Amino acid sequence: MVRSSSLVFGVLLSTLLVAFVACGGEGDADPGPTGGAGPEQGFTSCGNFPDMVAKSCQPGQYCADAAFSDCKAGCLSNVNCASDQTCQKAAGETTGACQNNMTTTSSSSASSSSSGGGGGNNLARCQDACKKMLQCGLLDAADGAQCTNDCSEASDVEQKTIADCVEPWTCNAPIPGCLDPIVCGPSYPCPAGQDCLAHTCL
Repeated sequence: MVRSSSLVFGVLLSTLLVAFVACGGEGDADPGPTGGAGPEQGFTSCGNFPDMVAKSCQPGQYCADAAFSDCKAGCLSNVNCASDQTCQKAAGETTGACQNNMTTTSSSSASSSSSGGGGGNNLARCQDACKKMLQCGLLDAADGAQCTNDCSEASDVEQKTIADCVEPWTCNAPIPGCLDPIVCGPSYPCPAGQDCLAHTCL
């Protein structure tokens, strides 16, 4: 059985960035998701399971079950999206995906710096890394979509870190150490008697 978490990218990114900064990489102090500008639209509360500490879903996620602090990729309304995004739903669907609003800025560097995410080649590389993990069966469709969305919100350094980790890896090869804590996925089963829960064998 494979159960996955929409927070895979965040856990993976945090792990990679801690290692990157510890090894002398370019890191800067981040006072929070908005750079200290106050609460950012898109963060929604989602219970306090399992440790009685309040949890919140990131922009691009909605709270599917507050009793278990279960965030899922997607949106129910614009409140689940960053301030520069809107929730786009197909006709008749209750959930959708956050999409970046179109800007009238002619300079791509101006729009990428205003959106908070990195721009240019590292964004495409990060999104390609997400597609590769999905195609290779390391992520399921929901985690693949969340990973791609998270790349849009990540800094240039974060995008590069993910891309540099995944690009050399090939499908059916062992999961590379740089992807730790991901140890299982749809095509990467756990040993007999264990289940894959949030990409960890339990």
